[in-house]
Amino acid sequence: PENRKIEKNWVLFQKGDECKVVYQWHPLTIGKIDNNKFIKEDIIETPYLFHKFRGSTNGIIIGNELWFMCHVVSYEDRRFYYHCIVILNKDTYKLIDYSKLFTFSGCPVEYCLGMAEKKGDIIFSYSLMDNSSYIMSIKKKKILDMLF
Repeated sequence: PENRKIEKNWVLFQKGDECKVVYQWHPLTIGKIDNNKFIKEDIIETPYLFHKFRGSTNGIIIGNELWFMCHVVSYEDRRFYYHCIVILNKDTYKLIDYSKLFTFSGCPVEYCLGMAEKKGDIIFSYSLMDNSSYIMSIKKKKILDMLF
């Protein structure tokens, strides 16, 4: 929809019976796919930092919130990936909060593709250097302590 050379890092989430798409994070642009085309439905202002965010995990509903894992890539002598949890209101999509940037292991290339909630823990699946996979569980309270 933006005539970009590359379209990637879209993430999905469920709203009722519909599958919604986060197209970009700044401004937060949400829509749906209809007849193989992206249809914009909501545009919401976000902090400028979000222009660096790329989608990682699909959104999960926790209470009245939508949680996503995003990532930022820093191009130095090599790529370095940093993660950020973004929390939106599940009905209005307004930004509730977001975490400080972090890594799971300090490895330059980490990619988180899965996130789930179970009994107060947030479970992440991620890879290191695009060649090994891991699962990590973090207490939700610890994550909430990382928010701004």
